[in-house]
Amino acid sequence: DQFSPLFFKFNILLMFNLGDYLGRYFQEFTKLGMNKNNSWWYCLLIAVSRFSFIWLFLNCNVDGDMTSKKGFGFLNNDLVATFLVLLLGISNGYLCSLSLQFAALQFEPDETTAKAKIGGYSTTILTLGLLAGSLWSYSLVEDAKNQQKIAEKLQLEESVVSVLQKCVDSCVDIIARGGQ
Repeated sequence: DQFSPLFFKFNILLMFNLGDYLGRYFQEFTKLGMNKNNSWWYCLLIAVSRFSFIWLFLNCNVDGDMTSKKGFGFLNNDLVATFLVLLLGISNGYLCSLSLQFAALQFEPDETTAKAKIGGYSTTILTLGLLAGSLWSYSLVEDAKNQQKIAEKLQLEESVVSVLQKCVDSCVDIIARGGQ
């Protein structure tokens, strides 16, 4: 049971893309009660609910240390992280497809120029949103790495202080007994 970072990264990338495809495919069969009038509300609800993935991923064991106590019970499994990425991909594909589809429906059929423009705007906004999410994710990961380094440094300092204190206590004890 050797942890392979390369396989894990490949697996995560594959699961996200598979989930994205499934989400786009799934939206062809069900709109979950969405129509032209209420699509903005449902899309907003799905988008906001996706923020729960942040908490879930931050509590997963994805560092390869299978003995780690990080996370909450069932989240300490790499298969759970893989499944969460699949769900994230499904919600991404579903939400993106519906958003692009319903954006054009907000205009009347005779407004073909507006429909053409909204298609371009929607694609641009979608791309900028994906870029912003990637940059935010990168900053979160870098901040977590920095926090981990600080915590490790503090733990090391505490260990050194503890060892030095024991040494000083032993020396004081020996001196108090008269060098015996």
